Amino acid sequence: MGFIFDQGNLNISGPLAPGAYVQLMNPTGLATAGPSNTIAIAGTASWGPVNQARGPFGDTGSAGSAFGQFNVSLWQNDRYDMMRAVMQSLQQAQTPVSLGIWLNRISDGTDVAASVILYDTATIKTKTATIGGSKTTDDELTVTVTNSSLPGGAEPVEYTVVAGDTLGSIATNLAAAIAADSALSALGIGATATGEAIAITYPGSIGTTTFSESVSAGATETITLTGPLPTPNVGITLPAKYTGVCGNTIKCIIAASGAPHAYNVTFVASIGGQSVSETFLNIQGSISGPDVFWANLKSAIIGGNQSRGPSQLIGAPVIPSSSPAIQPAVGTFDLTGGTDGRSGVTAASFFGSDVIGNRQGIYAFRGLPNVPAYVYCAGLADVSKAANIQAFCLSEIVRYIFPLAAGTATLAAVSNRTSVGVSDKRFMWAKDWIYWTDPISGQTIFTDPVAIMIGRAASLSPQLSPLNKPVYGVVGSEHPQQYPGDEIQLLDANG
Repeated sequence: MGFIFDQGNLNISGPLAPGAYVQLMNPTGLATAGPSNTIAIAGTASWGPVNQARGPFGDTGSAGSAFGQFNVSLWQNDRYDMMRAVMQSLQQAQTPVSLGIWLNRISDGTDVAASVILYDTATIKTKTATIGGSKTTDDELTVTVTNSSLPGGAEPVEYTVVAGDTLGSIATNLAAAIAADSALSALGIGATATGEAIAITYPGSIGTTTFSESVSAGATETITLTGPLPTPNVGITLPAKYTGVCGNTIKCIIAASGAPHAYNVTFVASIGGQSVSETFLNIQGSISGPDVFWANLKSAIIGGNQSRGPSQLIGAPVIPSSSPAIQPAVGTFDLTGGTDGRSGVTAASFFGSDVIGNRQGIYAFRGLPNVPAYVYCAGLADVSKAANIQAFCLSEIVRYIFPLAAGTATLAAVSNRTSVGVSDKRFMWAKDWIYWTDPISGQTIFTDPVAIMIGRAASLSPQLSPLNKPVYGVVGSEHPQQYPGDEIQLLDANG
């Protein structure tokens, strides 16, 4: 006799009468579909985070905004440039949305973020009055300070030489007279003497201030005025958000806003060939004393303010501890000093750490939310790294096309393949390099073909073979002649 049960309703461990028992099993879940039009590329760049995968990007605009410039001069001098590969791959896409690219920037560790130091307007300036000549008793020496805020617009300070004076004591006594003048001290003007030189200090915030000197008729002493020399207060240091030369295009523009004691701060830059601008409106300052503007600017950059969100161009600002800085100087200020960290990049730079939380190079592509069909280390042609890449491909279920060095002959190509011991359907080899025309500059460069190959393959529907399909931008190959049939067979047999 037969019995039919739904799944879970039959206790096969209990006593059962002889017979046939059928249990109806619920269907298992369908396999989750994954995109086949996604690739991942690692390489050098001029902007963006290092060893942090970002994407996927489907056009040059979004990729350039995230990782910087498409520059043919970089591609000609840096085989590992990631943006060259991005351009080549996206050029093969059938539609603007038919290819997505994950990107990870690498460097040699010497990359630096551009920065600028902003100063306040309370610049303390120093005018130097040097006493010279020879001492003569009863001679009169006068220093006159001119400023619109002084009574009558000018304040003369005199000193009469006494019998025991030297040039040094004349300087000391004249400096003391300047420092004791109430009209001058009310404006923050002071003076000290060192040897025969008097340092007269005054804040730039009091407006236009000039100095003149005179001596009595027939006097043998002289007064020589030099300067002024500014010694500004540091308000804040602004670093670019990322390292790289793109940071050197950032300008900080500070202008007074319509609100009292408030300023608009704008950052402009050219990132990846695109103009970028962000403005923080009405950053409030103080009426007097150390200005809260600097702390408010830092807060706006990090967390945003009422006019916009956090800055995408500037990193964490630094304010000196106990800074006396008052209101900011208005104007345009350039960030400088940014570097890419390219010159020391080697094949090893594409690997590094494979630890959770600190994955570097190709390992930054582990566990992506949509697994790429292909991975590519831009410009890497060192066959000694083939085994490392194969192991990664097996663990992440991705494919890789490895370019041999330019000029590799057929027999050498086969020898390279067999010597590294890599034989895997997910790991393929590319032999000939190609001549490719950059669509931006119109220049032709000599490059490995992998970015073009994977861009074309991934942009096709998964049921279509990438073989015998047109590619774009390629104008020639390093092997312009047709291969003999036996060489084609040998190459094909060896992957």
